[in-house]
Amino acid sequence: GGGGGLALGFGLFGVLSIIRLRSDAVQHEEVAYYFTTLVLGLVCGLPDLDLPVAGALAGLLLLVVYGSDHPRLFARCRRSVVTLD
Repeated sequence: GGGGGLALGFGLFGVLSIIRLRSDAVQHEEVAYYFTTLVLGLVCGLPDLDLPVAGALAGLLLLVVYGSDHPRLFARCRRSVVTLD
């Protein structure tokens, strides 16, 4: 059917949401990496997509992840964990 891709997308989103809600150890950056790898796998596995187009989309996605996770972008950000008894 035509709705299989949409159902797969919602299913993957639900699984990753459950992972994020159930685990305190998983940071937002790691969830973004999970989504990125899933999208890379889905884009590169599409049967009707030509290889140059799939490569360009994968490269664009990796470039966006590289740019958004670059150390210069968040050089002033710090993270600390405070535990109160």
